[in-house]
Amino acid sequence: MALIVQGGRVLMDLRSFGASNAGCAVELNHLVHHVPARAVAIDAGGVTQRALRRERRASVRDRRSLAGHRAGAAPARRRLIDHLPAQCAMDRNDGATLAPAAARAEREAFYARIGRLGMTPLWEVLGALVPQQPTSPVAPAHWRYDALREHVMEAGRLITAEEAERRVLILENPALRGQSCITQSLYAGLQLILPGEVAPAHRHTQTALRLVLDGEGAYTAVDGERTTMRFGDFIITPSWTFHDHGNDGSEPVVWLDGLDIPLVRFLDAGFAEKSTTKSQADTRPEGDALARYGHNLVPMDHAPGVAEPTRLFVYPFARTKESLEGIARGTPDAHLGFKLRYVNPATGRSPMPTIGTFAQRLPKDFATRPYRSSDSTVYVCLEGEGRATIASPAGEQSFDFAPRDVFVVPSWHAFTLAARAETQLFSFSDRPVQQALGLWRDERLA
Repeated sequence: MALIVQGGRVLMDLRSFGASNAGCAVELNHLVHHVPARAVAIDAGGVTQRALRRERRASVRDRRSLAGHRAGAAPARRRLIDHLPAQCAMDRNDGATLAPAAARAEREAFYARIGRLGMTPLWEVLGALVPQQPTSPVAPAHWRYDALREHVMEAGRLITAEEAERRVLILENPALRGQSCITQSLYAGLQLILPGEVAPAHRHTQTALRLVLDGEGAYTAVDGERTTMRFGDFIITPSWTFHDHGNDGSEPVVWLDGLDIPLVRFLDAGFAEKSTTKSQADTRPEGDALARYGHNLVPMDHAPGVAEPTRLFVYPFARTKESLEGIARGTPDAHLGFKLRYVNPATGRSPMPTIGTFAQRLPKDFATRPYRSSDSTVYVCLEGEGRATIASPAGEQSFDFAPRDVFVVPSWHAFTLAARAETQLFSFSDRPVQQALGLWRDERLA
């Protein structure tokens, strides 16, 4: 797609445009918000135009299937918006867009005058600000670990852990490139630490989780206590706690970082501080937090607040797997399989106030029924293999996932999971935030 601006008008070249192209959809959405339809000309060949109409009809059908049923839908408007993907077509107020040309011109002049005073009309963007349901800018996405690993290792040859402070390759959602996020509210990346290296101690207000994917011999230290990092272990570095990482082993270790960086950035609440020492002194023996908080017991004077993160900062994969195998003797939930949520054992709430974490087991040849929720979710396959099928306005997308692969399901996108072998999944999302604000929803579809 190409845009040419000349004399206050925009020529839109749609000859290479596809409605399923997320980048084009974002550009069109922006154009519709800021350029009057009367000032836009469309250059589209017959083949492209027919393809657009066909793709748009498919998008509308997909939207209706996700919504369940919506009788009496109005016919599409035959103007610029008629050529947009369905998710963009509803972003403007219908009444304002369909005004006569003369009235529209008068309004545009009015908008220009009030714009100089720092004002803009709500009615032009009301549909986007208050949508009938979430229209997430997040795209379904899949990262194959086997394709990424060589690049992670190359980063280890190019820069040291000390130079980088944190040697991480960020997993950027393809629809949110340049924003350092995997969903609108969450960040994810693959961190590498080589034998003998130390990632120096620091702390920050952003909460972080670590999920060990590859290699053994590394450790994470949190406020003076080390824990050895083993495959599948879920480790937390709570907000504003000093932490460092090291590798005393003989092989590279890679883990997935998950942080609430975009959320904290949105709130302008980010603070950070480097430690005066490279590594923390050990003030408690390894396993102390697990012994104090991980056995349905807590210290006598421990009375955590509602938003206080867990003191139990490591959840060993061996224990998680044991729990999932235990409940797998029963009947799986039709939409979830066997799924558990991680909790702060002292409160029963999420281990982190901003990030919810989940463990899931799917029996061999089991397929879930369609399900959707308002929290965009990051999934990691730890064991097994299968297929994730995600419905979206751009059409149905399927990802074949294998061990260590990462994939994203955007907010309010119906999806199914089908396992080809006994499969263990880890996932995380911003669900605790949505629940605290009374916003979270889910829907089990037939």
